[in-house]
Amino acid sequence: MKTIKLIPYLFLLLTLGFIVGCGDDDDMEMEMEMENEEEEEISQVTLTFIPDNDEDPIVATWFDADGEGSGAPTIDDIELEEGVTYTLDLVLTNTLGSTDEDITEEIKAEDDEHMFFFGFTDGIFSDPSGNGNLDNRNDPVNYNDQDANGNPVGLSTTWTAGEHSETPGEFNLVLKHQPDIKSATSGSTDGGTDVDITFSLSIAEGDGHDEEEEVINSIVLTFTPDNGEEAVTATWFDEDGEGVASPTVEDIDLEEGVTYTMEITLTNTLGMEDEDVTAEIKEEDDEHMFFFSFTDGIFADPTGDGNADNRTDPINYNDQDANGNPVGLSTTWTAGEHTEMAGEFNIILKHQPDLKTATSDASVGGTDVDITFPIEIVEEGHGHNEEEEVISQIVLTFTPSGGGDAITATWFDSDGEGVGSPTIDDINLVANTDYDMTITLANTLGTEDEDITAEIMEEDDEHMFFFEFTADIFSNPSGDGNVDNRPDPLNYNDQDANGNPVGLSTNWTTGGATSSAGNFRVILKHQPDLKTETSDSTVGGTDVDISLPINIQ
Repeated sequence: MKTIKLIPYLFLLLTLGFIVGCGDDDDMEMEMEMENEEEEEISQVTLTFIPDNDEDPIVATWFDADGEGSGAPTIDDIELEEGVTYTLDLVLTNTLGSTDEDITEEIKAEDDEHMFFFGFTDGIFSDPSGNGNLDNRNDPVNYNDQDANGNPVGLSTTWTAGEHSETPGEFNLVLKHQPDIKSATSGSTDGGTDVDITFSLSIAEGDGHDEEEEVINSIVLTFTPDNGEEAVTATWFDEDGEGVASPTVEDIDLEEGVTYTMEITLTNTLGMEDEDVTAEIKEEDDEHMFFFSFTDGIFADPTGDGNADNRTDPINYNDQDANGNPVGLSTTWTAGEHTEMAGEFNIILKHQPDLKTATSDASVGGTDVDITFPIEIVEEGHGHNEEEEVISQIVLTFTPSGGGDAITATWFDSDGEGVGSPTIDDINLVANTDYDMTITLANTLGTEDEDITAEIMEEDDEHMFFFEFTADIFSNPSGDGNVDNRPDPLNYNDQDANGNPVGLSTNWTTGGATSSAGNFRVILKHQPDLKTETSDSTVGGTDVDISLPINIQ
C-alpha cells in the first residue's frame, strides 16, 4: 500500500524533469538556429552582365570600403542595351580582412541555404516581365542555377532588357540566408539578410555600346577674362578612374560683370603616358557636343540655366564642327551679380556618332563626361586680388586652462594642390574641461618653411577664423558654431585693431563624453577691405576649410 501511494509523486517528478529537459533542448535549438543564421560579412558585390551579341560585358560594382563603418558605399550605375539578352553572374567578396574572402564559393557550398531575390522597376525588362519576385516568390525570374533540391540560387540569372527609357530605374538585389528554411515556397521575408542593395539601371537605345565612352580622369576649365587679369582655372581630377576614390573638384570663382572665354582641356592620365582627349574630340567634333547647366541667373550672358534640359536655350559656343553644329571646347560667359551663396556649374559631354544634328540634345548618345563644379560670383574689384594663402600644415593646440599636458591635432597636406589626400589627426579632449586653443599655420612646400601664422597676425584686419562643430559637443560655446550665422556664440581671445575677432586663439569648454566621433571644422577667410563687425563666412576668399574628427572622452 505504501508503494502504491508513492507512484503519483514519482510520476510528477518524472514529468517535471521531462519538461525542464525539453526547455533546455529548445533553448539550445534556438541558439543553434541563431548561430546558423549568422549573416555573411560582404563588402563588395560585382554584377557582370554578359550579352548574347558578343559585345563587351557590362560590369557594375557595389563596394563598402569600411563595412559597418560610417562611410557610404560606392555604387556603379548599370546601363544595358534595349532588346539585348544578358547572363548576369554575381561575385561576392569580403575585402575587409588581411586577405580577400571569396563569399561566392561559400554560397555555392551552402546553396541549399541561400537564395537571391530581385526587385526592379516594373517593365524595365521584357523578360522577366513585371517587377521581380521580392514581393511574391512566384513572380517570374530566370534562374540558371539550382541547389540539390531543385530550388533556385541566383548566382546566375538571365535578363532581356526592355525598351529604351529616358529616366533610370532601379535594380534591387537581396540575398537571403535560409538554413533549414529554404524550400520551394520560401520567400524574401524568410531567414536572415546577407545582402540588400539597389543599383540605378538605365536602358540605352540600340547599338548603345558601340558608342564607346572616352576614358577621362582630368578636366581643366580655364576662364580667360577680357579685362587683362589672370585666368581663372578649376580642375576636376579622378586619380583612380572607375575606382572607389572620390574625385577632387575645385571651386570656380568669377568676378561680377566680367566676360570670360572658357576653354576645356580633357586628359586621360591613367595609362603609361597621358592621353590628350581634347585632340581626339577635335578630330571627331562631328560626334561630340558639350551641354551646360548652371544655377539660374548666375550668368548675365547666357541667361537662364543652360541647355542641358533644352537644346535651344542660349549658350555662347565659339566652335563648330564641319556641319556648323556647336562643339563646346570654347565658350563665352559673362558673370552676373555677386552672390552670397555658391551655385553650380554642370558640364556634360555627349558622344553622338551618326546622331549629332542641329537638334540632337543631351539625351542623345553616350555620356563621356557629367561633372559639376561649385561656382561663386565675387564682388567687382575683389575677384582675384584676394590671393589665397598657400597652407600645407595646420596645428591645433588645446591647452587645459587648469594646467596639464597640451593636446595637439595636425592637418597636413604633403603635396598642396596635388592629388594626394591630407593626413588628419583626431582631436581627443577630456570631458568637462576648459581649453585655450591656438592655431599655427605653415607652408612647408618651399625650400624653407613659411610661417603663415605671422602673416595672419600682420594682416589680422583682413583675416578671420570661423568654426563649425557637432551640436552641443561643447558646453561653451553652445550650439554648433558661427559658420552659418556670424552672431552665434564663439569665444575669441584675440581681436584686430578695429576690435573685430581674429581666431588664432579661442576658448572652449567640453561637454560630457561622447560615444562616437563628432566633427570640428575650421574656416579661415581672407577679407581685405571687406572685414567688418558683421562680415561672415561667405565674404572674401577662403584660405582654409578643413574638418577634423573630435572625441570627448
